Formats: sequence, C-alpha cells, structure tokens
Amino acid sequence: MKSQLFKKLAEQIYADYVDVRKLPGERRLGERYVASRATIRAALQELQNNGRLSSDPRRGHTLIATAPSVTPFPAKETPPPERRSWNVVLFCSRRLVEDQAFLDFLGGAIHSAGMNGVNLLIRELDERHYVAGAESPEQLYSGVEADGYILTFLSEGLRQFLERQLKPCVALGMPYRVGELEKRRFLRVFLPQREKLKTLFTRLAELGHRRILVPCGNEDLGGYVRELIPAGVKADFVGVPLNSDSSIPRPEAGDRVVAALEDHTALLVPFGGATALEIYRRLLLAGIEIPKRLSVVIDSGRFDYFVKVFRIASVYSSSREEGMMCMEALVGQLRNGFLEFGNRFTQYSYVEGETLGPAMTPAELRRYDRRRQDLS
Repeated sequence: MKSQLFKKLAEQIYADYVDVRKLPGERRLGERYVASRATIRAALQELQNNGRLSSDPRRGHTLIATAPSVTPFPAKETPPPERRSWNVVLFCSRRLVEDQAFLDFLGGAIHSAGMNGVNLLIRELDERHYVAGAESPEQLYSGVEADGYILTFLSEGLRQFLERQLKPCVALGMPYRVGELEKRRFLRVFLPQREKLKTLFTRLAELGHRRILVPCGNEDLGGYVRELIPAGVKADFVGVPLNSDSSIPRPEAGDRVVAALEDHTALLVPFGGATALEIYRRLLLAGIEIPKRLSVVIDSGRFDYFVKVFRIASVYSSSREEGMMCMEALVGQLRNGFLEFGNRFTQYSYVEGETLGPAMTPAELRRYDRRRQDLS
C-alpha cells in the first residue's frame, strides 16, 4: 500500500508542477498533499530515479521535462480522448436516503453524470463504515475502478481514506467547524449560509426592524450569526428543539418562540422544514398579525411547499443545483488531469413574500399589544 501511495503521489506532483518546474519545500508539499515527510521524500526519490527531477542542496528540487516516450507519467499537454467515460462513487448514509432534499440532490448529480459521460455508483454506507473509515476500496465498493468520489456527509475516517487514493474528491456541505479543508485534496461545495443570513438581516434592517428574534437549534449558531447583524440592530436568540428528520415538526418550538416574543418586531428563522412552519402556525394561533405586528422570514428549501402557499418571505435554495455542481466540479478535475481544493458556492434566491412589512415604532407596538391583550 505504501509503495503504491508514493508512486501515485510522485505522478500527481509531476502533473501539478511540470509547468512551473520549481517545486516548493517538502513541508509545503506535505501540507498540500496531506502526506508525511517520509512519503514526500519517497515520491521525490521516485521522480529522481526516473530522470524527472534534479535536486540541489542550495536550489532545491526542479522537475525536468523530457520527451513523453521516456517518461512513465502522461504528458500534461496530451489532450484526453474526445469521448471519455469516468467512474464516480457517491457515498451517502442511510439516514440521508430518507431525506427528500437529498433525493433532489441525487437527481441533480445523476442528471449531470449523464450529461458528462459519467458512470455513477451510489454507495450507501452504514455507521461502521463511515465512522471507522476503511483500509481498502473493496471494503466500500467492488467491481469498478473509481476515478473520483463525492462525499455527502461528515466522516473523518472516510475522508482520510479517500485522500490516500490521490483521486479527485468533492465534499458536500461540510459544516464550518471542519477547518482547514483548503489544505486537503478536496473541493467543498456548499450553500453560502453566512451570505444568506446576512441578506435577511439586511432586508429587515432596511424595513426599520431594530429588535429581531432568532430561533436557534444549534448552540454554535448564535456565535457566527452575531457577526452578521447590522449596526443598530439587536438580535435575541431562543433555543428550540429540532428533529434530525426535517419533515417531522416540533410543536414546542413554536410555543417557545411565542413565549419569547416581547418587543421584537421581526422573526428570522435560520432553518426550514416542518418545524419552521409549525412556528409560523403557532404565531397565527396566538393571534399575532403577520406582517402588521411581526415580520417573518425563514431559510427554506425546494420542498418547503407551504412557504410558497402562504407566501412567506424566505431565502430559497435548490438541492438539485448542489448535486449538479458537485458532479461538474469533479468532472472538471478529471478533464484537466489534476487535483483541486478549496470552496465552491451554490446559488440561492431571495423571495420577498407577503410576510414582511415596516417595523412598528415603540409607541405603536405598545398600543397594539395593549389592544390585543384587552381582546384576549
């Protein structure tokens, strides 16, 4: 396994740096390719043994370009065949297969695969595989030589295993707490969550809202959301329970939001699904007029049908577009013949809806709440 790894690494280093000739230091190479110093040195020695590298204690390492006939590595200038079929393995978890949004993502990936001549193998893994990783490809899939991978859930063990394959890999929607992906051989494709929420805060501020209530199911969410709040605006966070299955509502979430509503004039729900709609329903049952008393905006998705039915203001994202972008980002690497890493953002749309309005002044808000209490 080790010998195969450094030989693959030697091929990848040559393909990535043959145009620039001059190689960075061993430490920088180790960071880029997530490899130990010993593996990097073995790969460089392999290049030197094949007459592709010259080393000088003062000048460092320099690649030597020779005729393709005498090199064991494919020349980068050689164009790929006009029609080429690749094998891509998409890893998913059993829980994801039950999620409608993920099936929409899968539809986009399948469509893009068909358009780009990709044979797509979908592999559903159980917890034992994606927590512990694997030692060989045969443990995860068989009968196909994979050219690239798409990873749709967080798994350190599986990710490390895929990195050792030295093949293109695209990771979908990794959370912000997973740091330094730029140093790994991965492209990350995800929705620009910070930009989406900033758009909503900015719109509420434009309407004069200075006190905003934000339901929060993740304790870490409040930390980075506070960075997006415009000057002069105060946001209060209320913890609410959420289900892992977004199609199952949590009625108590709506009760907590209604109880926490004081002099807030706007509600920003940073998640979609049935619980977001349950919060909206509980507000209406409590007699809160929307948008006269309270403006409401949520982070929705393609399958939040009732967001469209009730014309709720939202940011809208398409899982299908995410699936297509993941596949296209992977195919781009296969066509170019070298690995990429970094971030790619998918698109989202802002929908004004009919649940946004100008904020009441403090005096208007007090009069309104007194009248509502008298009527109740």
